[in-house]
Amino acid sequence: MGWPNATIIDLKKIMTKKQHIFLRKLIKEQLSKLIDYTGEYENLFEFINSNNLQSEFVEKYSKLDSDLTLKNWEDFVRGEIGSDEEIIENLLGSAYNVYYDNDSDIFIVTKKKTDKLKYKIVLSNNNDIIKTLENSGIHSEYEPRFAVISDNKTIGGSTYYIDDDNVYNFDIGILDEYQGHGILKHIINALVLDARELNADAIKAQVVNNMLFDYLTNIGFDGSIDGDVKYVYKNIKTKQETVLHKLIKEELNNLIINKSFNLTVEDLNYICSTWDASICDEDEKDLFNYISKFLKTDFSFDQQGNLLGIENFPEQITLYRLIRVENPKKINKSIFGIHWTLHKKNLYNDNFIGGIGLTFDNTDELYVIEAIFGKDQIDAVQTTIHHLSNEIENEITTYRNAKPKKYKITKLYKKEGEEPKKTQE
Repeated sequence: MGWPNATIIDLKKIMTKKQHIFLRKLIKEQLSKLIDYTGEYENLFEFINSNNLQSEFVEKYSKLDSDLTLKNWEDFVRGEIGSDEEIIENLLGSAYNVYYDNDSDIFIVTKKKTDKLKYKIVLSNNNDIIKTLENSGIHSEYEPRFAVISDNKTIGGSTYYIDDDNVYNFDIGILDEYQGHGILKHIINALVLDARELNADAIKAQVVNNMLFDYLTNIGFDGSIDGDVKYVYKNIKTKQETVLHKLIKEELNNLIINKSFNLTVEDLNYICSTWDASICDEDEKDLFNYISKFLKTDFSFDQQGNLLGIENFPEQITLYRLIRVENPKKINKSIFGIHWTLHKKNLYNDNFIGGIGLTFDNTDELYVIEAIFGKDQIDAVQTTIHHLSNEIENEITTYRNAKPKKYKITKLYKKEGEEPKKTQE
């Protein structure tokens, strides 16, 4: 049934080309908000095909390979123009998280939470914690310990017991609809501090969730696998850790410790947790103070050009990255990478080149990306962690999906200052 007396309007005839392109873009953005891409996918082909993203894929990647069309797109999803994970992230944009599960060999796509959830983590022996863990898929035989409360509702929590070896065993769970708000990081911090306060020698858990296993092993837990069962374990040096706990409590009186990036004591605690002070040849107190000073010191350099701090970070900054590629036209300009250096001269240093696995033996394949980023594109936490590992690299880490405001690509020559023959803007 049609509309009576309806008039068909050809928008192309009454709009300029720019207006028409803008309208198409606006409609596309609105439609993307209505589509839900969350789910599990075996590979890039399944992701594109099941979500009807063939046109978007061709539009984005035909710039890298002019042979790519809607008719032959299936021939270009086997790794020729980028990894499956990188391409999926690029197609989705910043609204989704993409996680590759090695065990199941699948990609898991979840939505990022944009609304800020108000919650608190409190000590509690309420059995509602047990029910919450069961609702999140975890059956725990331990005692209730922490509850995550939002709007007077228990949305997550943990249980524990200390075994005969003085090890703090725990289970943890967060209801699915409340995941993605940063609760996990905060409750793990609470568990570690609780174990130290109870003078446990170590903290341990059996983990059934692969994403949780990867997260915990990335922040300093040792991981082990026994058949289908995964465990995480972390040694605790009670005397030193108690000092750290006291220092953290003192810092709570001044919660924001870096105004440029709104970093709090929780971020400081997380950075500390990723490092073993004994490996750094420092005690826990010195390590804590060193990281705190780096976060509080103004953006500046010492006489050797090493970065001293990231407070009052510039609104825009020029960074450099070195890559090896046979053909610069094949460089994926939508994803340059996240590891950058502050000083171009680093790229001509043999130690720096060797540290990133490259050599000057064949400079024909080495190219420099010089890019300008905004302060909001810098991952200050990861920048600080990498600074601890090697301060002479002066690494600045960007967020994974950060795209430079401006960039140029030039060929690397053995001597700094040689005029490049070709430049890509």
